[in-house]
Amino acid sequence: MEFNESEKALILSLTSEKITLEEFLQFFARSAATDKNFILDALRRIVATKDADSLTYLLYLWGFLKEPVDEARLKILRPLVAEQWHKDHEWIVDMLKDAKDAAALPFLVTAAQAQYPQLDELDQTSLQKRCLYAIKKISNDKTEVLE
Repeated sequence: MEFNESEKALILSLTSEKITLEEFLQFFARSAATDKNFILDALRRIVATKDADSLTYLLYLWGFLKEPVDEARLKILRPLVAEQWHKDHEWIVDMLKDAKDAAALPFLVTAAQAQYPQLDELDQTSLQKRCLYAIKKISNDKTEVLE
């Protein structure tokens, strides 16, 4: 398991604004503040072990630590968006869309067409719409660059 129960509670306290990022970093036993590859390394371990619960907490934390969505992270996020073992597809779609990652387009198409047993009908429909929007947004942005 990537995050223990104490770390999960800290992450939830941070995301619910019960504590500040500075307070979080004081109590979080890992080197999240100083290690600029903390998210990347944790993402690699979580994907290798297919720890869906820890993926959710890592995505919460990622936004607060403001680590980049660079090529190393995109290489992991692209196929992850279509994986069946987690339920955080919509967040990943948004990250790929915001990064304007044209290389993610085939993975977004796959995710839009897939059926995820862990998602109910409403979540499945929401994911499909989000994928289609991301595909359109990325495609339009790439077309504008070429003109």
